[in-house]
Amino acid sequence: MQTLKKFGDWPALLLVSSLFLFSFLGSHGLMETSEARYAEISWEMARSGDWTTPRYNFIKHFHKPPLIYWATAASFKLFGENEFAARFPQALFGLGGIMATFFLGKFLFDTLAGFLSGLALLSTMEYFFISRYLVTDMLLALFITLSLLFYCKGLAKKLNWWLFFLSLSGAMLTKGPVGVLLPAMIIGLDLVIAGKWREFFRLGWGRGLLVAAAICGPWFIWLCWKNPGLLQYFVFFHTIDRFFSKVHGRPGSIFYFIPVFLIGLLPWTPLLPSLIKDYFSFNGTPEKGNNRFLAVWIIGPLVFFSLSGSKLVHYLLPIFPATALLTGKMWRDLIMEPEDNRPTIRLSLSLYLAGFLLIGVFLTAFFIYTPRFSGWAQYDLSPLRNASIFLLFFCCAGMAAAWFSIKTNRAAFFFPIATLGFLLCCLVVARSISSVEPLLSPTPVFVKKIKEHFKPGDKIIAYKCMLNSLPFYTGERIINVSQPREILFEEDQEEAGRYVIENENSLKNFFEPGKRIFLVIKRRHLEEVRGLAGHPLSILSETPSYMLLYGS
Repeated sequence: MQTLKKFGDWPALLLVSSLFLFSFLGSHGLMETSEARYAEISWEMARSGDWTTPRYNFIKHFHKPPLIYWATAASFKLFGENEFAARFPQALFGLGGIMATFFLGKFLFDTLAGFLSGLALLSTMEYFFISRYLVTDMLLALFITLSLLFYCKGLAKKLNWWLFFLSLSGAMLTKGPVGVLLPAMIIGLDLVIAGKWREFFRLGWGRGLLVAAAICGPWFIWLCWKNPGLLQYFVFFHTIDRFFSKVHGRPGSIFYFIPVFLIGLLPWTPLLPSLIKDYFSFNGTPEKGNNRFLAVWIIGPLVFFSLSGSKLVHYLLPIFPATALLTGKMWRDLIMEPEDNRPTIRLSLSLYLAGFLLIGVFLTAFFIYTPRFSGWAQYDLSPLRNASIFLLFFCCAGMAAAWFSIKTNRAAFFFPIATLGFLLCCLVVARSISSVEPLLSPTPVFVKKIKEHFKPGDKIIAYKCMLNSLPFYTGERIINVSQPREILFEEDQEEAGRYVIENENSLKNFFEPGKRIFLVIKRRHLEEVRGLAGHPLSILSETPSYMLLYGS
């Protein structure tokens, strides 16, 4: 605590978090599919100068509100058209979420708990990696955390009330109605459980939503006026249908998010028994109410997204600030009372010990056997193999720390080692991703080949697939064949129809003599495409899943 006072609590957290979040941010290409799509849309916005209408492959794209595109397009303007610029706002939002978690922890508990909660959030696996991967959910998580911070500080204060509804407005401009629904659900459930449900209606929702409408409304109204039918399309197809149906092709079991939560929470997952025990240990104390609020923050969205018909791993991101606050509070308690022999703490440390042992065995096998896999021979795996040595060293150190903590009943000794070690491991993995980039995203590899051979007038075609970053890297408009795209809002339907071709047999038209084409396909469609072509096609490049063909 004295160290925090000497160096400053939030500046120290800001510095440490920045070091880990911004390091190696542009060390590998854009990842398919979500990151590549958001970056491509933002790139088109920055290039065209049209900041009102999102476009994907030069076709109007109204799946999400514009705030994430505005931020990323501004980053492109500032840093240039590159991977670092695409991810910079995301890391900035992640940093903002960590600082908001610190101030909320400071308010609910104390400065030390807030600081440790920020570190816990920084080192939560899903939060760390999504901070370096462009999707809308990190910005949504930031605004939800801010809204709950200002709610907890008391909406009776005018400034907190305004900041609360400004945060909801930002969430709305990031991901639509769910940005308001989630905080309202968390607050409402907490008040119902506390027996204070009437207070929910005294928060000034009417006036506040009018403020939100004044902020968000102009963009929505302008686009709906310019694009008849957009209101119904956005409200029903991209909001209601996304929750109640599987029309968006992202289905999953009702238990889909259980493993996502358990894996995403690492390295803090083994603490769950202790966190659950803590929840029932504060009856009659102020911390009981705080624990209840944080538990609702976790369980409410978890159930909500589990019932949704559309599921993606990063949907759970907004709940991790709450898990970090519970973790930070426990860490603080262990520092204040160093000798702790609670059975749940010993169980958590034993789980860590077993986990490190299993991971160590896996890493040893990876290091020994990867050179023997012929399918990976074309990739330089030395960075990953070197990373596995570092990770193995961390596992050994973690096992030693867990064993020492169990023997001495000093669990607080283990936490800083787990935090620093896991963050370094995450950074090493992030730095090593480039060695297996073709496995994760073939686009940068294909684009190098395309640029070597491309001439004015050549066509780039994606058949039954779409690598979303192709326009970003090539600067060209991609022809989609037999890959559904929505063109209903295009003024020139005929022009759009030249680039979105539903009939796969139309691919034959591009194989006429004298036409030079670059064709991106999935490997399983190779024979099908050869049949449509009627003549041999050259294979310029290939990865385990995709191929780049050339025809002239």
